[in-house]
Amino acid sequence: MTARTGAVGMLAVALGALLAGCAPSPTAQLDLDDVATERHERLEGRVEVLLESHAEYLLSRWPSVQLPEHDVEAWLEPGQWQLVFARCIYEATGLTDVPTEQTDGARALDLATYSCESRFPPPSLAVNDPGPIEVAWVTEYVRVGLPSCLRRSGVHAPPVPEGPFAIVSGGVTPGWDPYAAARGNAAERARLSALCPHPSTLLESVPRLPTGESDAAGP
Repeated sequence: MTARTGAVGMLAVALGALLAGCAPSPTAQLDLDDVATERHERLEGRVEVLLESHAEYLLSRWPSVQLPEHDVEAWLEPGQWQLVFARCIYEATGLTDVPTEQTDGARALDLATYSCESRFPPPSLAVNDPGPIEVAWVTEYVRVGLPSCLRRSGVHAPPVPEGPFAIVSGGVTPGWDPYAAARGNAAERARLSALCPHPSTLLESVPRLPTGESDAAGP
C-alpha cells in the first residue's frame, strides 16, 4: 500500500498545480463563501484522485473485480471518521484481522476499503495549502479590507511588506502586526480585533469539510 500512498501524493501535487493556474481576476470580488467553495471543490478533487489511484491498485491485484460505486454519505472529522470507517469495514467484511494472503478475505477487505473511502472520505484530505482563490482573498483583505476597516476606527495599520512571500498560508504575515498602534493596550487591541478581525481569524471560521446530513455516526 506504500506505493499507492506515494502515487496519491504525486497526483495531489499535480492537481494543486493545475488548480493554481485558475487564479481569479485581480478585480474579482471575493468573500469567504468563495473560499469555502474552493476548499470543498479541491477536497472533492483530492477524493477523486484517491479513488482513482485505489481503483488502479485493486484492478491490478484483482483483475476481474467489480468496483462498487457510492456517493459521499458524510464528511466527518478525524475522531468521528475513525470509528465510522472501522465500523463500515467490519459491516462489509465481518473481519477482525487483516488477511495477508491472496484470499477471499483479502479481496473483500480491499473492496470494503475502497467502498468505505467512497462513502466516508478521509478528513486528512482536507489539509492542504490554500488555493488561488483563498490566496487572492487573503491578499485583498490584508492589503485593502483590513487597513480600510482600521482607518474607520482612527487607526493606521503599518503597510504590508511587498513581495511574493508577504502573504502566506493561513493569512499570517511574518513581522506584520495590523494592530501595532494598540500595542500595550490590551482592551484597545481586543476592540480593534473584534471590529476588524485578523484574516487568520476569519479563515478559521470557514468549514474545512462540506456540510451534509448523515446518520453514519449514529449509535
